[in-house]
Amino acid sequence: MKYGKPDVLVVGSREVSVMFWGCVTYNGVGILVPVDVSNGIDSHKYAEILEASLWTIVSKYFAGKQWIIDNVPVHRSVFTQEWKEK
Repeated sequence: MKYGKPDVLVVGSREVSVMFWGCVTYNGVGILVPVDVSNGIDSHKYAEILEASLWTIVSKYFAGKQWIIDNVPVHRSVFTQEWKEK
């Protein structure tokens, strides 16, 4: 097993794309979640990841406080922003 491109794990003669979602806060580290990106990632897929993984972190560390997501396009898309407002 070796690593090729930054997000590709080479297992034998096969390349496997690997992506993880995670977060770091001032108060601690969140969970690390493996993400299937075989069909790419868009705003809808990103919202699914957040729905499944983010709320435990937000409720633990950010209850009643503002939280920030960086400037990656799927993070700041209209769909993602509307999803965050729900």
